[in-house]
This record gives sequence, C-alpha cells and structure tokens, in this order.
Amino acid sequence: MARKHDAMMIAQPRPTQGVGAVVRLAMAASVAVGVAGLALTTAAGYNPRDTWQVLVTLAAFPWAILALLLLTALYRQATALCGTGDTWGAMQTEEEPEPTRENIRLVPVNRYTGPTVEGIEPSDLAYFVATITRTGDWTQRAWRGKRLPSGKHCDNTTHKQMTALLSRCGVLEGHGARTTGQLATRDTGAILSRLGLNN
Repeated sequence: MARKHDAMMIAQPRPTQGVGAVVRLAMAASVAVGVAGLALTTAAGYNPRDTWQVLVTLAAFPWAILALLLLTALYRQATALCGTGDTWGAMQTEEEPEPTRENIRLVPVNRYTGPTVEGIEPSDLAYFVATITRTGDWTQRAWRGKRLPSGKHCDNTTHKQMTALLSRCGVLEGHGARTTGQLATRDTGAILSRLGLNN
C-alpha cells in the first residue's frame, strides 16, 4: 500500500512545474505568432514599421489566454478548498463561536470609579499621608514607582498632585520646585481630617 501511495505521489505533477510549463508554452506561442506575423506581413509586401501594432497584439494573445486559464484554475482551487461555488458567501456566513467557559477570559482592571480628592483616590492619599508622617520622606525620588493601594504606581504627576494638595491645605510648608519643605504636623489623624478623609 505504501508503494502504491508513493507511486501516486511521484506521478502527480507539482503545481510549480505545471505553471512553469504553461508560461514557457505561452512564451513560445507568443514568439511563434510574432515571427509568423512578421513573415506574413513581409511576404504580403507590408512594411513591418506600419504593422507593428498588429504584430504586438497578436503576440500578446497567448498571454491573454494564459491569464484566463490561471484565473480559472485559481477559482477552481478556491471552490475546492471551500467546498462550494459561493466562496464569498461561505466566508460571510461564518459565525463567531458562542461564548463558553473555556473561551472567556477575565482581565482584572484596577480602575477606581468612586469619589476622588482633586483627582486623587482617597486610599492613595491616605496611604501617602500615613507613610510620610511615619518616615518623614515625601521626596519624588522616594515615591517614584511605589505601588499605591489603588494598584497604580506612583509617577511624577501623581506625586506632584499629592504634594500640591498638602501644600494648599497648609500641611506641607515651604515645599517648592527645589525645596523639600517640612510638615506642619506629624499627626496623621489631624492631616486626614484637614483633607476630609478622617470621617
């Protein structure tokens, strides 16, 4: 059985060989038609310079037939793969699979949608206050990249928002672009009350 299968595989022509043979045949036919047309026009007494358009058209005729044959073969191959003559309709009617337990994936999203204090999540601000009253370090370098309770990482914008809010509330005194400043109080409860977070 294996030998029979191998013999069948050898006997079948490869697609690339078939296309190459057809192209060579079209080229040979084109040259033959061009030479025959040139010989006929010369024998009939016409000047080849006057009939070159007719000769080029005749020489292009085998290539037009080749293009038509290739399109037909392509259509047949496409219908054989799809199993129907209406390949476009078959592609259009293909439906999405119904969601099942196996193809649904839950993606966690850390997005707070509750009230904020001037754009800052209350849990992040409370954590910031509790940490700086304990450590005494509210510098940008110490906080850059630190994970906050909301799941976000503290970046320069968030740090600037929190320190600016504490400065406006009078908790952080003398804080500026080049100065660290100092805390007016280290009482966490008092600071959270000023911010309206100690209710």
